[in-house]
Amino acid sequence: MQKSIKNLLYKSHLSVIALASCATLLIILSFVLRFSYSNTKEIISDIRVNWENADRNIQLSVTRWLKGKPFKKTKESIKHTTDNLLILKKRTNTFLYPKDFRKDIQQASQSWKLLNEEKLESIMEKLDAFTKSNSFLKMETEDKLKYFETTPNNYLQNLNLRELIYNYKTRNNGKWDKLTQQGVELLDQINLMYTYTDSFSKKLESIAEEIDSLLKIITLLCFISVAILVILQVIIGLLLTKKTNNLISSPLMQSSQKLINFVGKSLENQENTDDNKFLNEVEQLQYSVDTLINYYNQIAQTAEKLAIGDTTENITPVSQNDVIGNAFYDISSYLQNLARGANEIIDGNYDYKIDEKSEKDILAQTYNRLAVSISDLLNKTKEIARLESEFQAASKIQSSMLPMHEEHIAGYELSHSLITATEVGGDNYDFRHCSKGNWFSIGDVSGHGLEAGIIALIAQSAFNYGIYLFENLEENEKLPIEMYQYVNKTVYLLNKQRNNSDSFITMNYFFEHDGKFYGAGAHESPLIYRAATGEVEEFKQLTGNTLFLGIIEEIDAEPSYCSFELYPDDILLLYTDGLIEAKNENNEQFDIPRVKDLLKKYANLPLSEIKEKIYSELSSFTEKGDRARYNGKFADDVTIFLIKKKA
Repeated sequence: MQKSIKNLLYKSHLSVIALASCATLLIILSFVLRFSYSNTKEIISDIRVNWENADRNIQLSVTRWLKGKPFKKTKESIKHTTDNLLILKKRTNTFLYPKDFRKDIQQASQSWKLLNEEKLESIMEKLDAFTKSNSFLKMETEDKLKYFETTPNNYLQNLNLRELIYNYKTRNNGKWDKLTQQGVELLDQINLMYTYTDSFSKKLESIAEEIDSLLKIITLLCFISVAILVILQVIIGLLLTKKTNNLISSPLMQSSQKLINFVGKSLENQENTDDNKFLNEVEQLQYSVDTLINYYNQIAQTAEKLAIGDTTENITPVSQNDVIGNAFYDISSYLQNLARGANEIIDGNYDYKIDEKSEKDILAQTYNRLAVSISDLLNKTKEIARLESEFQAASKIQSSMLPMHEEHIAGYELSHSLITATEVGGDNYDFRHCSKGNWFSIGDVSGHGLEAGIIALIAQSAFNYGIYLFENLEENEKLPIEMYQYVNKTVYLLNKQRNNSDSFITMNYFFEHDGKFYGAGAHESPLIYRAATGEVEEFKQLTGNTLFLGIIEEIDAEPSYCSFELYPDDILLLYTDGLIEAKNENNEQFDIPRVKDLLKKYANLPLSEIKEKIYSELSSFTEKGDRARYNGKFADDVTIFLIKKKA
């Protein structure tokens, strides 16, 4: 009997192993194919992305300068496309890929080679030579040339070659001089190029669809093959199991059933008999199981009580060799000790310790650590409550330092507010009237929180005291430069030298006299809505032309100096980066163009309503972005300061 059962088990195991091995090989093969096809798909996707970038950038190169480097990214995209096509051609030239698919790859490579050599290289060389030679500067007006000489980066970032060429032609009374002819020919060649790119783009799309189809076919074939092997494995296993079960005696089955019912059923004790009672080893196993179950039923009753938390009773082991009985006795005693320890914690005795039985006594170790952690947590809770109280006090102080809504400047309508990302923010703004004119300021400390708020208060205090100091100076258009340099020395002394902090401040200062504003600093570009034209001007002179406050002791703010005039119903918008850098769920920024559109859209409303409209639009824009990430708050402090010239 033993031999026949053993042989059947061998056959069963071998058949299962063989079928499982086949299934494993199929799965491995499918994973190899899927891995290869997936990598090929990624290469094709990268080719399409780079080609689309090159295609788009060549077109954009005549309508937007692409931040002063119109061809660097385009050339990189073309090079990536060429390199990836070469990689794709080598990778797919194996038996793993169908012949038609390899043929399509060859055709795509040839199509790209012709397109690149006959069209792209020629156009790129001509455009590159035209732009690098600075020939386009001959088409510019004197004002734009002066702007290029002072701020070439800003000029290049906004250069539109197409618009420049046709404006130059218009100013030249429609005459086609050599420069105009050269520019127009470049534009025509670019437009003509797009008639040759369609077939290559369609071929890439077709190849991408083919690789997707191959992935689906491989997945389906693998699933069907594995399913067939699993079904065969189950059928063969069932047949061999049935035959094996018929050879196993009923006493073993009965013992198995008794073991299944052990939890809820007690078995009667059987008297011990000699070995002659048993016909075979299976009946002997049955007797042993019955005897074991009778004893451990008693243990089960104690275990049931322990399961419901009743540790009042314990089991008495039969002997020292009674492993399970002794183990249950120790477990019950151990749980009783843990219960006593828990009551000690409830009573506030966090110094109570439970003796650890070994290095692996996790429960005792956890209990002892828990007692210490609870004590530490109580102390930390007290500290947090104290810090929250201090933050609230700091926030109240900061709010009290900002201008009140009832404060006014003669001849101007004002509306302003600050929304902090934390209890204390780093944004600050202020305005003051003095005998010589009116002062305005706005700025932002790097980071936010308590330290940023303190630095902002230092800068704001220095600004207000500086106004008193400058009262004794002669009226000077460049007072904002002196104010910027004065506040910088104060912040550098108190924050950099004494506090050894690397924080800095971005600030803009404005001095107004008879409707004319003089400004200096390094912060966000002010926006001016012109009532006469309905357009919005952006003053970039106050962005990035001098160092931020608090970095070094001496700063030359002269490069940032600018001036402008407000006319009746013109609106000046000052803001911090928390407004334009706020992001939506796609990580898109609110940005300056959107603020300009809102300023034009709501310019006829009262200033307070314009401010609320901007905040409302910002809140909707960031609802699923920053505000979802920061528990309903903005990612950074947001300040809006509107100044309108009264009619």
